[in-house]
Amino acid sequence: MDTGEGGCNDNLLYGNDFSYAPTNGIEVTFSRNKIIRNRMFECDHGIWGGYSFSTVINDNKFGDNRIAIAIEHGQRNEIGYNIFLRDKEAIKLWARKEQPADWIYAQKKDTRSFDYTFTGNSFNSNPVAFNLNRSSQLKFIGNTYSLTGVNLKADSTVTGIDSVSGELEDP
Repeated sequence: MDTGEGGCNDNLLYGNDFSYAPTNGIEVTFSRNKIIRNRMFECDHGIWGGYSFSTVINDNKFGDNRIAIAIEHGQRNEIGYNIFLRDKEAIKLWARKEQPADWIYAQKKDTRSFDYTFTGNSFNSNPVAFNLNRSSQLKFIGNTYSLTGVNLKADSTVTGIDSVSGELEDP
């Protein structure tokens, strides 16, 4: 964080069970990684990806988490073909209005939350599928929703939503 170069990059987390963690099943802060075919049930956060960039989160199973995927200030991330079951919030993206002035990482990096692709995810009995704040350039392709309370919770700071076939309309 002090150099602005990022964290522990280019890891493959594949085929693991990270369930029942009291906080984060997986934490990939300040880094670029691939998270594929894992299981995260009954965690506070299934994945915490603060400041993650160019990360792929595909083909995972999430269930009964407070937040399945939480990413603060993430960029160019792909989230696809995951199953979300009874998570209070399936995916939460956000950014703070300002970064701490003494953070070298924030001085050297663009810390906006932007450029996400969500493809083929399955949301099942989630009170909130997407909770978005201060995020932009968001592409939604072929996600499905069954018994979700709210498909998209977003405030006026969210811009650049690209969605086909009205998939984000609430039930």
